[in-house]
Parts: sequence; structure tokens; C-alpha cells
Amino acid sequence: MKHPSVTPNILDAPDDEIICWCAKVSKGAVCDAIADGADTLDKLHEQLGILRGALCAEKSPRGRCCCQEVVALLTHSALCRARRRGALQAA
Repeated sequence: MKHPSVTPNILDAPDDEIICWCAKVSKGAVCDAIADGADTLDKLHEQLGILRGALCAEKSPRGRCCCQEVVALLTHSALCRARRRGALQAA
């Protein structure tokens, strides 16, 4: 399966870049959920259906589950909240 290219560092990726290929969820959707208060992997899984682990290596251009990228966004959740407030321009 041919995959589209991905931004190496998810923090630099545009909001429309898919982060979870199993659920077809974008970085922007994950950031929005974080900005709305989802502050754990469990909450993000419940709200967005991400982190399923189903066929991740086959579906994702990164060859793995989206967990690493989601954890990076949670770790830098202030960026998601600042982007929501308009303090940062969405890429």
C-alpha cells in the first residue's frame, strides 16, 4: 500500500494531517479534543476512537500505532490550547 508522506515531527504537522490511520483522525481533531479537556489517552480513545492498535503498521505511513504522536501532543497540550485561542496560526 502506498502511503502519503508524513511530517517527521507531529508538532510541526498541519492540522489536516492524519494522525490515526485506523480511525482516520487528524492532528487538528486530536488538538481540539485536548483543548476541550481530554487530558489522557483513555479520554482521547473514548472521544475519537483513536489508539485502537488495529492494523496500525499496515495503515500508517509511520508503520506503528499513533500512540507516540498522541503522547507528544498531550505532552505539549499548551500548543493545542494556544492554537485554539488563536495565539498560534494553524499550519
